[in-house]
Amino acid sequence: MDVTTGVRPRERSEGGYRFDWSASVIPPHSTAHVKDVEVPPVMFREVHESVAQRAFKFWVRFKDERGSWEVTRDAGTDQHEFRSDPPPLDRTSLNARVLHVGEGRYRLLIENDGDTPVEQVECLFSDDVQNWSLLTEELQTYPIPVLEPGDEQRIRLHV
Repeated sequence: MDVTTGVRPRERSEGGYRFDWSASVIPPHSTAHVKDVEVPPVMFREVHESVAQRAFKFWVRFKDERGSWEVTRDAGTDQHEFRSDPPPLDRTSLNARVLHVGEGRYRLLIENDGDTPVEQVECLFSDDVQNWSLLTEELQTYPIPVLEPGDEQRIRLHV
């Protein structure tokens, strides 16, 4: 992985000045300090001194065999932006858990906590679970046609 960093004027979304700093790798959930770098004086030519501290975006770029990524910090707003080429893959994540809702009453809660819709959701129990049954008759359609990101479905469960 190749990691570089630099600065550009806030109004630009590309280019800028690359600092004389790089790293071959930065481990996940860690920090790499960029030391002894300065915004080149030429970049201050069209910047009024009253806004000099907020006039730039600082970026870090990562490249490997899968693509390239850029994270930008806007010094004026302290906001971060993320771009990638190719775009990041959507994360599919479907979770199910049993909820006890009262005396002898249970529901199976199915949640889509991923980034992409999940279609034709059906619940299958392993062969060793013989005394459980889903009461899917209460649903409009089953299998569940689609669970959008953030959606959930509760199904009565007979145990």
